[in-house]
Amino acid sequence: MLFNRILTGEETIEVKRDFKVSETGACAIELAHNHGRKKTGLTTTEADWWAIVFDGPEFEGEVIIFIKPERLRRIVDSFGRSHWMSGRGGRSNFKIVDMQDLLSMDFELKTFTGKKRKYEDSPKPGRSPNTRRS
Repeated sequence: MLFNRILTGEETIEVKRDFKVSETGACAIELAHNHGRKKTGLTTTEADWWAIVFDGPEFEGEVIIFIKPERLRRIVDSFGRSHWMSGRGGRSNFKIVDMQDLLSMDFELKTFTGKKRKYEDSPKPGRSPNTRRS
């Protein structure tokens, strides 16, 4: 169903490829370019979905994660570690997120600016809302 919506133009997708994930076990999510002066990547995306293609010797492009940008923003806020990388045209700001954290359901929901907000969805069985596992 998702692919039909993308192919018919009902939903859009932004595709990113990570060549270092095989070596690092983590994904680099771009947030800004040109020494932080130009917001890019996850910060400015208008796509309905993000696809992260895991590449490198261990994955060879055979693993792709599809994730809603808003969920990815919450994961980046909860788990991401700041990292600056120099490349073509200047330095870019990334957040580094471990692969297992991309699939985590155990993170505090925050707005992308970092402000915490209460978990308002239904709790998981046996857990009350507004709690998280230790």
